Amino acid sequence: MINYSSLKLFTQDELNNYLWKRLRLESQDPPLGDYRHSDPPETFIYNSIIKNNDNFLKINVLNSILFHIEILTIESQKNNLYWDDVVNDQHVASLFFLSTTLELIEIYDKLYDFSLFFLNNWLNNMTEPSDGQFHALRFLVQYTKQDLSNIWNNILFNGPESLETLCLQALSFSK
Repeated sequence: MINYSSLKLFTQDELNNYLWKRLRLESQDPPLGDYRHSDPPETFIYNSIIKNNDNFLKINVLNSILFHIEILTIESQKNNLYWDDVVNDQHVASLFFLSTTLELIEIYDKLYDFSLFFLNNWLNNMTEPSDGQFHALRFLVQYTKQDLSNIWNNILFNGPESLETLCLQALSFSK
């Protein structure tokens, strides 16, 4: 079982591989949580960094997230249906969630570009958002300074009702 002590000894490549499996829920070793409950895959990473005030691990996680964004971008360009896979979508949701909860502001510009790339096809048909799409949209509302009022108005008037509050929040920030 992986714990903080073993996690902090990982090389960057080992951390990249570990997070790839953990955030995609491809691996149950180590188990997510314990025998009493199952934690989201990001919880262990977040707690390891915050509870131990480990800036070195935080930087390694930041680098790993950048690595994952690069791989996801490359893979999705090879396959038009890449984002339809729930595992890929959950991976994206985990990356956005982990990046924002750890306040990795150093990579917000990269996340901004990735979120627009990731949301590009969805913005054309705007069905109910997946978890990954919701976390990308939430990131855009909370952490970008760009004026995206055209996007938010389009979603507000043409998208699902479930996003109305998020759009209104975004539009109130852009004034």
